[in-house]
Amino acid sequence: MKPHYLKIRRVKTHSGSTAIQVGFYKGKRFKLAKHIGSSKEEGKICELIRIAEEYVHFHNPQLEFNFNPQSEEILFKRGIKITESYLWEAYEYLNQVYRKIGFNKIDNSVLKDFAIIRVLEPASKSKSIELLQKYFGIRLKKTTAFRELLKLQCLKENVEDIAVKYAKENLGFDFTLVFYDVTTLYFETHTEDDFRKTGFSKDNKINQPQILIGLVVNEAGFPIYYDIFKGNTVLYEYSTKRAKKDKSDNDKQLKKAEYYLKNPSKAMKRSKFLTSADKNAFKLNETIIEKHRLLEGIKGYKTNIENLSWELLIERYKDLWKIEQSFRIAKTDLEARPIYHRKKSSIEYHILIVFVALCMTRVIEMEKGKSIRKVVDELKDKWTITLKDEISGNSLKLLLDKKPH
Repeated sequence: MKPHYLKIRRVKTHSGSTAIQVGFYKGKRFKLAKHIGSSKEEGKICELIRIAEEYVHFHNPQLEFNFNPQSEEILFKRGIKITESYLWEAYEYLNQVYRKIGFNKIDNSVLKDFAIIRVLEPASKSKSIELLQKYFGIRLKKTTAFRELLKLQCLKENVEDIAVKYAKENLGFDFTLVFYDVTTLYFETHTEDDFRKTGFSKDNKINQPQILIGLVVNEAGFPIYYDIFKGNTVLYEYSTKRAKKDKSDNDKQLKKAEYYLKNPSKAMKRSKFLTSADKNAFKLNETIIEKHRLLEGIKGYKTNIENLSWELLIERYKDLWKIEQSFRIAKTDLEARPIYHRKKSSIEYHILIVFVALCMTRVIEMEKGKSIRKVVDELKDKWTITLKDEISGNSLKLLLDKKPH
């Protein structure tokens, strides 16, 4: 069958405009293939003709295809639209770190995706589902995602085994030295239950229930084990040196509170030792003051070691700056708290995801020699966009250093 070669024709419309069309002749009849546009202005008509010529160039049979989609000319062509923009570079890098540690052996895409998004942009689980679609085009149905998340709690032992294996093979870990510490994670509620209890809060959330997280890291600060305890599980120890510091801090706070009482107009920032007497006045909070005085010099510890003296245990505790750094990353960079989950099962999978993300974070910081926030900021600048030429139908992926607007 003889091919139909496309032609460009100019047609006067009833309104007096000139229409530019592309089509072919079948016998004496013109078959319209594409209406390019119409205008009364000569400059606009010339532009429509150029678009028509381009359309013919890409759709005529037996014509040489010489448009180079890698060329920057695509950025200046009419009919070019951005159809997608994703953080593919970020996903590929974080997925590579996830695989390098060995978590891919668990073969659970929900764990992987939620750990990746927690490293990139920590958020609630519902918000994380939205971010997975926004940044990576990963579409998850909420009901399905939450059902799969509940299954993660049984993966704790597998996750820890993989973390230990990575530490042995890559960080020289042999169990001769580990660091252990606990911290508190509070809940955005004031209601207790059998698991979420008020206790000695390291976040100064004395009226909000919490849980305790025990974390074990190796000498390099890489996490290898964690556990979750009720919020009121704590061991205490008294230190004269700490009591002196606590007393000094409390004295300063009390002095500030008394100053505000004498100069209420200058009480721009509330003191923790003040409470509202009414709308326009403050008074000393004697209950809080007494509590802080009683706690002067007391620091809480938890351990399952029974064959060492408490003096040695406390001495070892002073070497825990690396684990404190891991806690800081988990709490601040990975936003492990406040916790909005209510059920124990949900709390458990939340902490599991944070633990996996923490392992990834420590590897990233060791590899890059930068803070995780700086690395993430760099990753979130690398957007992969897909450009589509509506005339030719060709598409092109480009990596940009900034998000397109």
